[in-house]
Amino acid sequence: MDDERTLALAWHWLQTDRPDRCLEVLDGADLTDPQVQLLRAWGLSGLERWPDAEAVARSGLAQDPGSVELRRVLAHALTGAGRLKEAADVLASAVADAPEDVAVRAQLAANLVARRFREESQRAIEAFAALAPGSARVALLRAHWHLEFGRREDARRHVLEALEVDPADPQARALLGELTARSGDVAGVGHLRRAALDDFGSRSTVARARQAGALDRYPGRLLLPALRVHPGWAAAGCFVLLWVSARVFVVGDAVVGGAMLALTLLLVVWLAVAHAVAVWVLD
Repeated sequence: MDDERTLALAWHWLQTDRPDRCLEVLDGADLTDPQVQLLRAWGLSGLERWPDAEAVARSGLAQDPGSVELRRVLAHALTGAGRLKEAADVLASAVADAPEDVAVRAQLAANLVARRFREESQRAIEAFAALAPGSARVALLRAHWHLEFGRREDARRHVLEALEVDPADPQARALLGELTARSGDVAGVGHLRRAALDDFGSRSTVARARQAGALDRYPGRLLLPALRVHPGWAAAGCFVLLWVSARVFVVGDAVVGGAMLALTLLLVVWLAVAHAVAVWVLD
Protein backbone atom coordinates (compact mmCIF):
# COMPACT_ATOMS: atom_id res chain seq x y z
CA MET A 1 0.00 0.00 0.00
CA ASP A 2 1.49 3.38 -0.94
CA ASP A 3 2.10 6.07 1.68
CA GLU A 4 -0.81 8.28 0.63
CA ARG A 5 -3.35 5.45 0.87
CA THR A 6 -1.88 4.35 4.20
CA LEU A 7 -2.30 7.81 5.71
CA ALA A 8 -5.83 8.19 4.30
CA LEU A 9 -6.87 4.83 5.73
CA ALA A 10 -5.32 5.65 9.10
CA TRP A 11 -7.28 8.92 9.22
CA HIS A 12 -10.43 7.02 8.34
CA TRP A 13 -10.03 4.68 11.31
CA LEU A 14 -9.37 7.61 13.64
CA GLN A 15 -12.50 9.40 12.46
CA THR A 16 -14.59 6.27 13.00
CA ASP A 17 -13.36 5.80 16.60
CA ARG A 18 -11.11 2.84 15.82
CA PRO A 19 -7.67 3.97 17.02
CA ASP A 20 -6.57 0.34 17.26
CA ARG A 21 -7.10 -0.15 13.51
CA CYS A 22 -5.34 3.15 12.85
CA LEU A 23 -2.23 1.84 14.60
CA GLU A 24 -2.46 -1.47 12.73
CA VAL A 25 -2.50 0.37 9.40
CA LEU A 26 0.55 2.41 10.41
CA ASP A 27 2.54 -0.62 11.54
CA GLY A 28 5.71 -0.56 9.50
CA ALA A 29 5.13 2.98 8.18
CA ASP A 30 8.01 5.46 7.90
CA LEU A 31 8.63 6.74 11.44
CA THR A 32 10.64 9.67 10.13
CA ASP A 33 7.47 11.10 8.59
CA PRO A 34 5.88 13.66 11.00
CA GLN A 35 2.46 12.89 9.53
CA VAL A 36 2.85 9.24 10.51
CA GLN A 37 3.92 10.33 13.99
CA LEU A 38 0.87 12.59 14.23
CA LEU A 39 -1.51 9.78 13.35
CA ARG A 40 0.22 7.33 15.68
CA ALA A 41 0.04 9.85 18.53
CA TRP A 42 -3.69 10.38 18.01
CA GLY A 43 -4.22 6.63 17.78
CA LEU A 44 -2.36 6.03 21.04
CA SER A 45 -4.32 8.86 22.68
CA GLY A 46 -7.55 7.24 21.52
CA LEU A 47 -6.49 4.12 23.44
CA GLU A 48 -5.57 6.29 26.44
CA ARG A 49 -1.96 5.19 26.25
CA TRP A 50 -0.85 8.61 27.38
CA PRO A 51 2.92 8.07 27.93
CA ASP A 52 3.27 6.39 24.52
CA ALA A 53 1.26 9.14 22.83
CA GLU A 54 3.42 11.79 24.46
CA ALA A 55 6.64 10.06 23.39
CA VAL A 56 5.48 9.75 19.78
CA ALA A 57 4.26 13.37 19.65
CA ARG A 58 7.58 14.62 21.03
CA SER A 59 9.44 12.48 18.51
CA GLY A 60 7.40 14.04 15.73
CA LEU A 61 8.05 17.54 17.06
CA ALA A 62 11.77 16.84 17.07
CA GLN A 63 11.46 16.38 13.30
CA ASP A 64 8.89 19.17 12.76
CA PRO A 65 9.12 21.68 15.65
CA GLY A 66 6.63 24.08 14.08
CA SER A 67 3.77 21.62 13.75
CA VAL A 68 0.63 22.95 15.44
CA GLU A 69 -1.15 19.60 15.03
CA LEU A 70 1.63 17.70 16.80
CA ARG A 71 1.46 20.19 19.64
CA ARG A 72 -2.30 19.66 19.81
CA VAL A 73 -1.95 15.92 20.21
CA LEU A 74 0.89 16.37 22.70
CA ALA A 75 -1.34 18.65 24.78
CA HIS A 76 -4.15 16.07 24.54
CA ALA A 77 -1.84 13.34 25.84
CA LEU A 78 -0.56 15.54 28.68
CA THR A 79 -4.15 16.39 29.61
CA GLY A 80 -5.08 12.71 29.66
CA ALA A 81 -2.15 12.09 32.01
CA GLY A 82 -3.39 14.86 34.31
CA ARG A 83 -0.53 17.25 33.50
CA LEU A 84 -2.75 20.23 32.73
CA LYS A 85 -0.16 22.97 33.31
CA GLU A 86 2.27 21.40 30.83
CA ALA A 87 -0.56 20.97 28.35
CA ALA A 88 -1.48 24.66 28.74
CA ASP A 89 2.10 25.72 27.99
CA VAL A 90 2.11 23.62 24.81
CA LEU A 91 -1.24 25.03 23.71
CA ALA A 92 -0.16 28.61 24.44
CA SER A 93 2.81 28.18 22.11
CA ALA A 94 0.50 26.75 19.44
CA VAL A 95 -1.92 29.67 19.79
CA ALA A 96 0.97 32.12 19.47
CA ASP A 97 1.96 30.49 16.16
CA ALA A 98 -1.59 29.93 14.88
CA PRO A 99 -3.93 32.48 16.52
CA GLU A 100 -6.72 31.72 14.02
CA ASP A 101 -6.68 27.96 14.61
CA VAL A 102 -10.13 27.09 15.98
CA ALA A 103 -9.18 23.66 17.34
CA VAL A 104 -6.21 25.00 19.32
CA ARG A 105 -8.30 27.84 20.75
CA ALA A 106 -10.96 25.33 21.85
CA GLN A 107 -8.38 23.09 23.53
CA LEU A 108 -6.81 25.98 25.40
CA ALA A 109 -10.20 27.22 26.61
CA ALA A 110 -11.13 23.72 27.82
CA ASN A 111 -7.78 23.44 29.62
CA LEU A 112 -8.30 26.73 31.47
CA VAL A 113 -11.85 25.74 32.45
CA ALA A 114 -10.61 22.42 33.83
CA ARG A 115 -7.98 24.30 35.86
CA ARG A 116 -10.71 26.59 37.23
CA PHE A 117 -9.13 29.83 36.03
CA ARG A 118 -12.32 31.87 36.05
CA GLU A 119 -11.30 35.05 34.21
CA GLU A 120 -8.68 33.50 31.93
CA SER A 121 -10.99 30.70 30.83
CA GLN A 122 -13.83 33.12 30.15
CA ARG A 123 -11.56 35.26 27.95
CA ALA A 124 -10.31 32.15 26.14
CA ILE A 125 -13.89 31.02 25.45
CA GLU A 126 -14.80 34.44 24.06
CA ALA A 127 -11.67 34.43 21.86
CA PHE A 128 -12.73 31.03 20.55
CA ALA A 129 -16.32 32.24 20.07
CA ALA A 130 -15.07 35.12 17.93
CA LEU A 131 -13.55 32.56 15.54
CA ALA A 132 -16.50 30.14 15.62
CA PRO A 133 -19.65 32.13 16.45
CA GLY A 134 -22.73 30.03 17.07
CA SER A 135 -20.88 26.71 17.10
CA ALA A 136 -21.91 23.82 19.33
CA ARG A 137 -18.39 23.64 20.78
CA VAL A 138 -18.63 27.24 22.02
CA ALA A 139 -21.96 26.53 23.74
CA LEU A 140 -20.54 23.34 25.26
CA LEU A 141 -17.47 25.14 26.61
CA ARG A 142 -19.73 27.77 28.16
CA ALA A 143 -21.76 24.97 29.75
CA HIS A 144 -18.61 23.44 31.24
CA TRP A 145 -17.55 26.86 32.53
CA HIS A 146 -20.87 27.41 34.32
CA LEU A 147 -20.86 23.86 35.72
CA GLU A 148 -17.30 24.26 36.99
CA PHE A 149 -18.36 27.31 38.99
CA GLY A 150 -21.58 25.81 40.34
CA ARG A 151 -24.15 27.33 37.96
CA ARG A 152 -26.08 24.24 36.92
CA GLU A 153 -29.08 25.99 35.39
CA ASP A 154 -26.89 28.18 33.18
CA ALA A 155 -24.86 25.10 32.25
CA ARG A 156 -28.02 23.26 31.23
CA ARG A 157 -29.16 26.21 29.09
CA HIS A 158 -25.88 26.21 27.16
CA VAL A 159 -25.93 22.42 26.74
CA LEU A 160 -29.37 22.68 25.17
CA GLU A 161 -28.00 25.40 22.86
CA ALA A 162 -25.22 23.04 21.80
CA LEU A 163 -27.73 20.27 21.09
CA GLU A 164 -29.86 22.66 19.02
CA VAL A 165 -26.83 23.27 16.80
CA ASP A 166 -25.75 19.61 16.73
CA PRO A 167 -28.35 17.16 18.11
CA ALA A 168 -25.94 14.26 17.63
CA ASP A 169 -23.09 15.74 19.68
CA PRO A 170 -22.22 12.95 22.16
CA GLN A 171 -20.28 15.26 24.48
CA ALA A 172 -23.25 17.60 24.83
CA ARG A 173 -25.58 14.62 25.30
CA ALA A 174 -23.30 13.20 28.01
CA LEU A 175 -23.16 16.54 29.84
CA LEU A 176 -26.94 16.88 29.62
CA GLY A 177 -27.20 13.39 31.12
CA GLU A 178 -24.89 14.34 33.96
CA LEU A 179 -26.81 17.54 34.73
CA THR A 180 -30.18 15.79 34.52
CA ALA A 181 -29.09 12.93 36.77
CA ARG A 182 -27.56 15.35 39.27
CA SER A 183 -30.96 17.03 39.54
CA GLY A 184 -32.49 13.70 40.63
CA ASP A 185 -34.10 12.84 37.29
CA VAL A 186 -33.54 9.29 36.04
CA ALA A 187 -33.91 10.56 32.45
CA GLY A 188 -30.27 11.60 32.76
CA VAL A 189 -29.28 7.94 32.57
CA GLY A 190 -30.97 7.71 29.17
CA HIS A 191 -29.00 10.72 27.90
CA LEU A 192 -25.75 9.13 29.06
CA ARG A 193 -26.61 5.84 27.37
CA ARG A 194 -27.43 7.60 24.11
CA ALA A 195 -24.13 9.50 24.31
CA ALA A 196 -22.30 6.20 24.78
CA LEU A 197 -24.01 4.71 21.73
CA ASP A 198 -23.11 7.78 19.66
CA ASP A 199 -19.51 7.80 20.90
CA PHE A 200 -18.77 4.15 21.58
CA GLY A 201 -15.05 4.75 21.05
CA SER A 202 -14.89 6.97 24.14
CA ARG A 203 -14.02 4.77 27.08
CA SER A 204 -14.92 7.44 29.65
CA THR A 205 -18.37 8.08 28.15
CA VAL A 206 -19.15 4.37 27.95
CA ALA A 207 -17.93 3.79 31.51
CA ARG A 208 -20.06 6.64 32.87
CA ALA A 209 -23.13 5.33 31.05
CA ARG A 210 -22.61 1.88 32.55
CA GLN A 211 -22.10 3.29 36.03
CA ALA A 212 -25.15 5.53 35.69
CA GLY A 213 -27.22 2.39 35.23
CA ALA A 214 -27.02 2.03 39.02
CA LEU A 215 -29.41 4.99 39.30
CA ASP A 216 -31.92 3.38 36.96
CA ARG A 217 -32.72 0.43 39.19
CA TYR A 218 -33.46 -0.17 42.85
CA PRO A 219 -31.99 0.66 45.33
CA GLY A 220 -30.35 3.36 43.20
CA ARG A 221 -33.69 4.98 42.39
CA LEU A 222 -34.32 5.51 46.10
CA LEU A 223 -31.32 7.85 46.14
CA LEU A 224 -32.48 10.10 43.28
CA PRO A 225 -34.77 12.40 45.36
CA ALA A 226 -31.79 13.24 47.59
CA LEU A 227 -29.90 14.62 44.59
CA ARG A 228 -32.53 17.34 44.22
CA VAL A 229 -31.22 18.90 47.44
CA HIS A 230 -28.12 21.07 47.04
CA PRO A 231 -25.27 19.60 49.17
CA GLY A 232 -24.73 22.90 50.96
CA TRP A 233 -28.37 23.27 51.96
CA ALA A 234 -28.51 19.58 52.90
CA ALA A 235 -25.52 19.92 55.21
CA ALA A 236 -26.92 23.09 56.83
CA GLY A 237 -30.37 21.56 57.28
CA CYS A 238 -29.00 18.36 58.83
CA PHE A 239 -26.82 20.36 61.23
CA VAL A 240 -29.84 22.36 62.43
CA LEU A 241 -31.92 19.19 62.82
CA LEU A 242 -29.15 17.47 64.79
CA TRP A 243 -28.80 20.49 67.10
CA VAL A 244 -32.57 20.69 67.70
CA SER A 245 -32.80 16.92 68.28
CA ALA A 246 -29.91 17.00 70.74
CA ARG A 247 -31.50 19.89 72.65
CA VAL A 248 -34.82 18.05 72.87
CA PHE A 249 -33.02 14.89 74.01
CA VAL A 250 -30.99 16.68 76.71
CA VAL A 251 -33.41 19.25 78.13
CA GLY A 252 -36.77 17.94 76.96
CA ASP A 253 -38.30 14.54 76.28
CA ALA A 254 -35.58 11.89 75.89
CA VAL A 255 -37.87 9.57 73.93
CA VAL A 256 -38.93 12.24 71.45
CA GLY A 257 -35.37 13.59 71.24
CA GLY A 258 -33.97 10.09 70.65
CA ALA A 259 -36.49 9.45 67.86
CA MET A 260 -35.64 12.80 66.28
CA LEU A 261 -31.92 12.02 66.48
CA ALA A 262 -32.43 8.61 64.89
CA LEU A 263 -34.50 10.03 62.02
CA THR A 264 -32.01 12.85 61.48
CA LEU A 265 -29.10 10.40 61.36
CA LEU A 266 -30.99 8.28 58.84
CA LEU A 267 -31.54 11.42 56.74
CA VAL A 268 -27.84 12.29 56.95
CA VAL A 269 -26.87 8.78 55.85
CA TRP A 270 -29.38 8.86 52.96
CA LEU A 271 -28.13 12.22 51.69
CA ALA A 272 -24.47 11.27 52.13
CA VAL A 273 -24.85 7.95 50.31
CA ALA A 274 -26.83 9.58 47.49
CA HIS A 275 -24.21 12.25 46.86
CA ALA A 276 -21.35 9.76 47.18
CA VAL A 277 -22.99 7.55 44.56
CA ALA A 278 -23.57 10.60 42.32
CA VAL A 279 -19.86 11.47 42.53
CA TRP A 280 -18.90 7.88 41.66
CA VAL A 281 -21.37 7.65 38.81
CA LEU A 282 -21.07 11.12 37.27
CA ASP A 283 -17.56 12.42 37.99
